[in-house]
Amino acid sequence: MLQRLSGRKRSGRSQCKLCMEDVAKSDMMTLRDCGCAFCRPCMERYVTLLIREGNVGFISCPDGACSRIGELLPSEIESLCSAQLYRRYLHLCFLKEVEMDPRRTFCPRAGCETVFSVPGPRDRKFSLGRRRRKRPERGWRVSCPACGLVFCSRCKLEWHRGIDCDQQLARTHGILFTQPQDAPVKRCPVCAIPIERDHGCAQMMCKRCRHIFCWYCLAKLDGDFFLRHYDNGPCRYKLGHSRASLMLHRVQVGAIFFGFSLLVVIVSPFVLLAAPFILCCKCRSLCRRCRADANDGDSCVGDETGGCGGSGDAPAFTDATLRLFGAEAASSEGDSAIALTPAAAVAEAGAAAEAETRVEVQVVRAEVTAEAEADC
Repeated sequence: MLQRLSGRKRSGRSQCKLCMEDVAKSDMMTLRDCGCAFCRPCMERYVTLLIREGNVGFISCPDGACSRIGELLPSEIESLCSAQLYRRYLHLCFLKEVEMDPRRTFCPRAGCETVFSVPGPRDRKFSLGRRRRKRPERGWRVSCPACGLVFCSRCKLEWHRGIDCDQQLARTHGILFTQPQDAPVKRCPVCAIPIERDHGCAQMMCKRCRHIFCWYCLAKLDGDFFLRHYDNGPCRYKLGHSRASLMLHRVQVGAIFFGFSLLVVIVSPFVLLAAPFILCCKCRSLCRRCRADANDGDSCVGDETGGCGGSGDAPAFTDATLRLFGAEAASSEGDSAIALTPAAAVAEAGAAAEAETRVEVQVVRAEVTAEAEADC
């Protein structure tokens, strides 16, 4: 009996994956991107903590086992924090956008925070058949339009003409851009943020810009799904995993690609066979209306002298019809009017019928055109 009552009480409640407590379904929040549900107080604390710490680049689903790794939308973040905290979130997002953009920069002077564009190197054109010489990366002289500070666009230090950025950073005890292979701290090759490696494999991913690279040579590994970079060259056998685990990883990746390709090969013939039927079903109603429109145009558009049938002969009327037309004409014109002759009555009746038929054809065409435009 107690179990039944407890089951009835919990029927309108759900368990939060963060606090592991039973919460009413009205207090649960479902993420739009991945569909995971959590209680609102837990999500508010989660979002508040990330914004205060400055981790606004990718606010993901708090469930570590989420298969889709969903991301919180700005509207969801706004509903989970205060107005002041949301303004801080927008400001941090703007700072990150400027820091990731190589064409814009902040003034490094404290209290200035002016954002302006950075002039890059001029693209020199060489003649065909000559290669461009690789020049070492260096900064450019930038002047702040607000405070007038002149600094280097790469290291954000005072302008050092004729001196490399690493030499200038060594004077100020900063983190160099060029580090030895076994250095514990290096800079990301894309966003230049310092990264520390204490353990793990040599395949690194920058948490700020999501760039994947090799720790030893800083080579790009974004498209190297099979990790062929560690098969030869100076980084050979430096991945940090055993050969068996590396082969298992390659088998798994290959199985995923093979399964997807097999699915495409199996499904594509059925899609190609079903495509004509789908298109015919969609266009059947439109084709019927077009045919009806064509038939109406051929059967109802007549000659100037013939009427609706398209022939030049006048329509046949009976004696009763002729007497009726004559009586109506005589009564409409009064006592002084003269009754219409049979030939005049026939001509007037044919003209009236032709005019009425043309009006009906125009109405039908307008209806068919409106329905076709609505279907399209």
